[in-house]
Amino acid sequence: MKKLPIILYILVFLILSCTKSNDKGNLQTLKVYENIDKQKRSFLMDQMAGYKEIIKLETTDSSLISNVNIKFTTLQYICLLDNNMIFFFDQTGKFKLKINSKGEGPNEYNSISNVVYNSIDSTFYIHDMFKKKMLEYQLNGRYLGEITIDNIGSITDLDNNFYVVSYSPYANKSKLVGILDHSFNIVNEFIGTNFNNENYADRGYILINDFIQSNHTKCIKPISSDTIYKIYPNKVQPYFFIEKGRLAIPIEILSDVSQNNKFKNYITNDYGLIINNLYFMTFYYNNKLYQDIWDIETSKLLYRNIASSVNDKYGAPIHLNDEIINVWPIFVDSQSVYCKIDERDQLLLKTNIEENDILLKIKVEK
Repeated sequence: MKKLPIILYILVFLILSCTKSNDKGNLQTLKVYENIDKQKRSFLMDQMAGYKEIIKLETTDSSLISNVNIKFTTLQYICLLDNNMIFFFDQTGKFKLKINSKGEGPNEYNSISNVVYNSIDSTFYIHDMFKKKMLEYQLNGRYLGEITIDNIGSITDLDNNFYVVSYSPYANKSKLVGILDHSFNIVNEFIGTNFNNENYADRGYILINDFIQSNHTKCIKPISSDTIYKIYPNKVQPYFFIEKGRLAIPIEILSDVSQNNKFKNYITNDYGLIINNLYFMTFYYNNKLYQDIWDIETSKLLYRNIASSVNDKYGAPIHLNDEIINVWPIFVDSQSVYCKIDERDQLLLKTNIEENDILLKIKVEK
């Protein structure tokens, strides 16, 4: 591994902007660059929402959360990652346990790169890319053991029998994606690449391919392409294409920390979630935060919110308790979407403002 600040690795999961690509073929194309400065606010989140539930994450001395980063959910639990610690809350928001095992010793992690749920055994893994380890725990926090696993940049569960990984930029792999069985053996590899991160690593950023959350099929958007792919155990399939035109950032700028003053001229930090046939896309351009909702099947922009200050509206509107508040998805599983309710809307809803965040859980209508 090259000598790079750890904080830059943490940032990399948000740095997923891509270069222009010629592999879009006949895919549905989301033309993000068109009318880039024009807002569109005709979409209500109610259009996809069924049952809605407020979840207040319990605040205790052991459960203070600075940032809600949901890694996985079960019928009973919500698993969060914050400051290299794992927190478990039940689905009502009651705090259950915390795992804080950072260190250099045995049974400890240097940093948490990924958290992966094992639905067959009802356990989960903490992936430490730097120590090349997968540490396994029961859902009650009991440590079970570790597995050595190299060349992994990001990993997530694919279905009950498989995991999918994106390889580390230093793995010298000709493919971007690997399918692993339940014992972490490679069974398939997909998406050829000639991208060499070594050309850019000494400039300051490690570029990692991360996965897109979806309530149906796992997806990925490689760094070297703006094509989103569906991932299956036996194949990958191009899904749709994000067209950025002249606003697509060249990878030599994206990977160079000394050129970050140029980032504002391009679409950067773009990431998204897929809910049914909708793509919820967040990105930055010209020092402004953009939140788009696209219909993947029609390539139509349904909603765009642009925020240039903390006082601007954030998210998309939804009815809740006879009020209209604004929320944005932060996590999606096969049945539900989780959003964070900000303090302004907590006041509007007349809920007690907690030290920890308050979530809105939305049952998705398919």
